[in-house]
Amino acid sequence: LCTDQSALDAWIEPADGEIFPAVDDASYQRDLGFVFEFFGQTWQSIYVGANGYVTFGAGDEEYVISLGNHFDTPRISVLYHDLDPLATWESEGDGFVHMGSGPDGSVVVTWYQLQTYGVETQISTAQLQLHPDGAITLVWLDVDAPNAIVGLSDGSGIPQDFAETDYSLATDCVQR
Repeated sequence: LCTDQSALDAWIEPADGEIFPAVDDASYQRDLGFVFEFFGQTWQSIYVGANGYVTFGAGDEEYVISLGNHFDTPRISVLYHDLDPLATWESEGDGFVHMGSGPDGSVVVTWYQLQTYGVETQISTAQLQLHPDGAITLVWLDVDAPNAIVGLSDGSGIPQDFAETDYSLATDCVQR
């Protein structure tokens, strides 16, 4: 999928919010402030996972990156990878996981400059925006996370007709 919108144009600096404790593989439940419909179910809260995803209905502290783990829970994987906020913090990096408010009552979750577990040189930044009208926006500023999973899951397992796409060799979009 190509878009002519720059990630910088889609990025939202939240007006307020909370920086989560720098804990490896943690998951935190937080209220959305609105009812969000996801795969026909409505949710009033999400679980923010340190490993680049949010889940609905239950937290997940899984760090093993697999399609089975991605699809076993209602989830939005923005950058499902073994990210390590604790190591980022201990190395005096600027990384953190943050949840705050965006325009029109949206919720913005940011995984900012987090390193891959055990690899100080692999740093990634991604953001999820959940809008009260049901829209979902994913934004990636910098990604150095090999084998990350991006996508949505209804939690019912890997779909029979699922076709995996490898974007690691994708080229830049060409504007026409």
